[in-house]
Amino acid sequence: MEAPQKLDITNVIAGFQPPPGVVLPSLHELVQICNGNPSGPVTGVPYPKGLAYPPGAPTIWIKHKCSPAAWHGVAAQMTAYTKLRELGSSVWVPAIYYAYEISHKWTYIVMQYVPDPNALALAERATTEAERDRIWYQVARALTDIYRIPIPNHPQPANIDGTNIVNPFFSRYQDCMAPRAYSSVAQLQQHINKALEKMRREERVDFRDEPMIFCYCKFRHENFLIGKNDLVTVVGFSETSILPSSFAASALTQHLDTGITEANGRDASLIRMPYGEKTWSNMLALKQATIPVQKYPLAFKAIGDDIAGPGEEEIDGYYTHDCPFVRIQHFANPSKFSNTGEVGWKV
Repeated sequence: MEAPQKLDITNVIAGFQPPPGVVLPSLHELVQICNGNPSGPVTGVPYPKGLAYPPGAPTIWIKHKCSPAAWHGVAAQMTAYTKLRELGSSVWVPAIYYAYEISHKWTYIVMQYVPDPNALALAERATTEAERDRIWYQVARALTDIYRIPIPNHPQPANIDGTNIVNPFFSRYQDCMAPRAYSSVAQLQQHINKALEKMRREERVDFRDEPMIFCYCKFRHENFLIGKNDLVTVVGFSETSILPSSFAASALTQHLDTGITEANGRDASLIRMPYGEKTWSNMLALKQATIPVQKYPLAFKAIGDDIAGPGEEEIDGYYTHDCPFVRIQHFANPSKFSNTGEVGWKV
């Protein structure tokens, strides 16, 4: 019998206990299922889709992607799963059973399988405007609940696992990941404003009084599954970070041609999120700031490199925070991992 391929396991997260009858494959079985090669795509599965397993009567969903953001999305999805339940929300997020990162490159996530159709498929099948309105209303309601997820006072702007921000604002960088870490909102504000100054723009962001939120920004229709009794399941957390609310508002404006936020603002107005007095002006400034980020990503990065780094002196009147919202339990010794249902993060 051929020996299993030796894998360079760089990260492991133990998730939630699967329900009775759900059998989880081992990592080597998982690699074989996903084409038998961690350096290649999943056979027959369009990028970046996952894989329902086992065939015929699936009980798990396997997400397999070559993307650092996919790994960071694990923390965000596990946080959303738990916090929405604590809020008593009817919005559902699939439970993650376990996740592996191979060679700091490939991410394998095994999670709960949800067979419900997505919002786009339902909208295409809808025969009346009222039916379509109901679909987008459910999506807006789900987003509203996600933006209600509480975060601690004075968090640093960062990914949910404490690494660099991942947000569409930084879309010119790999996986929408910010080119540097920010130890405070002041640093993020200073970076953006210096870029606007270099572009000779009058707009400036001012995040001092703006609420920080669980900033989900992946508004693709496929990420919202709607089942019986209008139960909405949300997936796609790889671009989620803790950020001022204007980042979510700005990302929503980029989707005005989709069903989630129609051009007439009908559906966008249904989405509720914490706002500050300057959220609107900050959103407009962020729109202008995307110009240097999109056209001159290297110059934008260089501007950030000149700003005081984490742990150095900060601007008066702002706060710093050295503890991310969620700490992920990264196992130094992957052999300690077992499918025991151990929750791999804690507040």
